Amino acid sequence: MDLPIKKELHELIDKCDNQSILEQIKAILESDKVVDWWDELYDGDRKPGRD
Repeated sequence: MDLPIKKELHELIDKCDNQSILEQIKAILESDKVVDWWDELYDGDRKPGRD
């Protein structure tokens, strides 16, 4: 990991007062998997031939 970018990110986060942005950053940093949109569909929506 490039340490200067980590330092810059720390500084930017420390300066940020917007709760929504901080929560979004936290969610991004805590996410450890990629979610496939197919897995988020309801079972009924996955069935072929459904109009």
